[in-house]
Amino acid sequence: MAKKNLHVVFVLDPLEKLKFDRDTSVHMMTNMQSRGWSLYYARTKDLFVEDGKAMVIVNSIALRDKAYPSWTLGPDEVMSLAEFDVLLMRKDPPFTMEYIYATYVLERAKEEGLWVINDPSALRSINEKFSVSLFPDLAPPTVFTKNAKVMEMFIDRHKKVVAKPLDMMGGHSIFVIEKDSPNRNVIIESLSHDYRRTICLQKYLPQIKRGDHRMLFVDGRELPYVIARMPQGKDHRGNLSSGAKAVIKPLSKTHKSIAKKMRPLIRKLGVFFVGIDLIGSKVTEFNLTSPLGLREITHGSDFDATSYFVDQIEKKFD
Repeated sequence: MAKKNLHVVFVLDPLEKLKFDRDTSVHMMTNMQSRGWSLYYARTKDLFVEDGKAMVIVNSIALRDKAYPSWTLGPDEVMSLAEFDVLLMRKDPPFTMEYIYATYVLERAKEEGLWVINDPSALRSINEKFSVSLFPDLAPPTVFTKNAKVMEMFIDRHKKVVAKPLDMMGGHSIFVIEKDSPNRNVIIESLSHDYRRTICLQKYLPQIKRGDHRMLFVDGRELPYVIARMPQGKDHRGNLSSGAKAVIKPLSKTHKSIAKKMRPLIRKLGVFFVGIDLIGSKVTEFNLTSPLGLREITHGSDFDATSYFVDQIEKKFD
């Protein structure tokens, strides 16, 4: 029989920054709260190691409807992370050294018996952009570099490319560069901090006009629907946080074929919850820091993706 009351801690950005009407973490917590689970809130700055033991300053959290603020917090409590059943690391990028230090704490907690979603070693070693190099046959032509000559050759070869930083999310600082654009050098100089920072360049895929598709995997299995994030107006970015419109669609034959190829890698990497971004038949990103989309699929289809996600956690404690 499943454990009746799991103790779960969410490591999040400050609550004031969350969009409580559509945030995936909030949707997870609401579902868990309805099952009677005990929920706690912390930020990365609340994680620490003392005398080799992984610790945290937490607040119990209860969510409420039709009220602001949309939560009630209990007093600060200093606890061992090993006292919890599950920790969900849902801190959004930027991916900084402080984020990496937080994964060191979570690594110690994992060694002490805490289940961390997603695995801290995966969070640390799998960059969401760079990870497409793990499956080049599924990705568009892509280069990771800070070398000016390499950038020039790549742009000249592919005529139109997408340039993006490696440590951001939500469509932040993503540019489309054409070979003959007068701003070409200015963009890559700015994005690469005058060629001191590695960036990603990918061949532009015109299929983006039909949407940037997000396919979600939970415990190594793909969900039956994808989120087609449709760019709006003149904005080329298929990111919901950048204004793209979400359209929910059943998995196509192409999606199912890609999922079949991705499953072994996802299981090998040991990531419980991951989002795969696709444009056409090409995988452009591998999102595991704080994937979104459960709420959109739940509200836009006949499949309760959030309950399915929480069910898979609960099953681990049967």
